[in-house]
Order: sequence, then C-alpha cells, then structure tokens
Amino acid sequence: MMHKVLFFVLVIVALCSALEERTLVVMHIFSSDKNPQWYLEGADRTNLLELVAPLYQNKENECYPNLHNLNLGYSGFSIVDSADKKCLHVHNSKEAEDFLLQIYIKNSIAENASSKKLTAIIDHASEVIRDGLRIERKNEMYANGFNLEPIRGPDNWNQSPWQYQNNCYNYGNDVRTDTFAQPGRGTQHKWEENTCTSVFDAAVRDGLLPYSDKLPEWEEKPKVGHFIALVIWPDVNFHWYKKDIDGYWSHKPGGTAARNVDNSDERIKDPSRADRGPYTIFCTYLVSVPSKVQIN
Repeated sequence: MMHKVLFFVLVIVALCSALEERTLVVMHIFSSDKNPQWYLEGADRTNLLELVAPLYQNKENECYPNLHNLNLGYSGFSIVDSADKKCLHVHNSKEAEDFLLQIYIKNSIAENASSKKLTAIIDHASEVIRDGLRIERKNEMYANGFNLEPIRGPDNWNQSPWQYQNNCYNYGNDVRTDTFAQPGRGTQHKWEENTCTSVFDAAVRDGLLPYSDKLPEWEEKPKVGHFIALVIWPDVNFHWYKKDIDGYWSHKPGGTAARNVDNSDERIKDPSRADRGPYTIFCTYLVSVPSKVQIN
C-alpha cells in the first residue's frame, strides 16, 4: 500500500514539475504600449532552448544593461526559463528570432490582430533581424525637462521600479503614474486610432496645449511647462519627445531608460529630423504643464 501511495506522489510531483517547465518570452517593440509577452511550453520551449543555448555563453546577451538601452522599434526578445531563471536578451541571432517572430505572428492571428498592424510589425522586425541590432549608447538621460511648474515626475526616471512602469507619455509630460499612461485615458476618452489626429485630440483632452507644427526656437520656452512632440509608427504605435533645459530633446521608449539620443546615438536637436526607427510620421509640437495635465 505504501509503495502505491509513494508511486502516486511521485507521479503528481513529476506532473507538477512538468507543468511548471515553461519559458517567458517578451518581444521588445512598442513605446506607448506594453510589449507582447507569452509563455512557451512543450516542444516549442524545447526547440527555443536548443536555438538559444549558445547565447548563454556570451555576457553581451545578458538582459542587463541591454534592456535599459533598446532602440525605438523592434529590439529583440528577452526570455526567462523556469529551469534557471536567467534573463537572456535574444538579439542578432537570426534563427532564434525568426522562430519567436513566427510564434508572435501565430498568437496575433489567433487574437484577431489588425492585419495592417501585424504586417507593419512583421516587415519592420524582419528587416532588423536581417540587418542586425545595435544597442550601445554613448549618452544617457541626465536631467529633467525644462519646467517652470512643479515637476511631478521622479528626479531620475532611470531607476526601478518606476522606469519599467512608465512610458514615453509619462516621461514626455514628466508625470509618473505607474500605469503606462495613454492619451485620453485620464479624462475618460482614450485615443481611438493610431493616427496623429486621434492621439493629438486625446492628449489635448488630457490638458496638453497645442503649439505648432514648427520646431520651437532653440532658446524658446513656454511661459509655463515644457515642449513635447508627437510621432507615429503608422498603424502600430506612437511616441513622445520632451524638450530639456539645455535646448536638446530626450525621450523614453516604453519601459526602457530615458535617454538624450536617437536611434543613431545622436543628440536630438529636432525630433522631426531625428532617427526614430519605424516612427516615420512626425505629427506636431505641444506644451505640457505637469501640474495641470490629467494623465493615466
């Protein structure tokens, strides 16, 4: 009798262990939205671990500091397997990235994702996977935006946990909400389409002030608040920039670190001319007064 009980206990333990064997996958691609993530189990997990096994031998593939400094647009995947809990940044590894991209496509189709959005993501990610990803940074963000109103954001955006819980819209407004804030959500009417008009209108409802389609002069500053700029990745996502006290612009792609350089690692004098990766449409400039805007 005891042998039977022990046998069933061992079976249950084995089943529980098998159920816990899975790999968390995060695709690094969005700025204003949270990145897609999912778990792999069974054959998909086994195949992935075989593909990435050589990557664990190179410290350059460790998640940190890589994940602090990712570009706008597709910047690889990160994975954490239940067996060792190590975080691996999968980039510049075509076979593994293609494998994960195909799973993302399958998941997106199952969730009835917009065909235009999915096509744009596939085209962009495939191009980066083919050409390779550069993630080195010679500059990091060092100061808050130029505000004459009290600043509601943290003194240093690049600290845990708020770095990961706030996005480009939070940073652009200098308002920490820990919600990955969305234009219009704070005033109960969120943006509806990923277009300049829809996102702009939602931001104005939140209290941002329209300024101009023309770049503010180098030393120009609003009476209160600071300048902020909106750009769009057609059919996919949007992004914001903030003008700093030194006249240059800075930004914070999603949950990554705020920085004062563009995708080419150049200081940003004019967001409309900066290297923005797939965010090819420049929309307009606005003014944000952190103490007045209502964002969430």
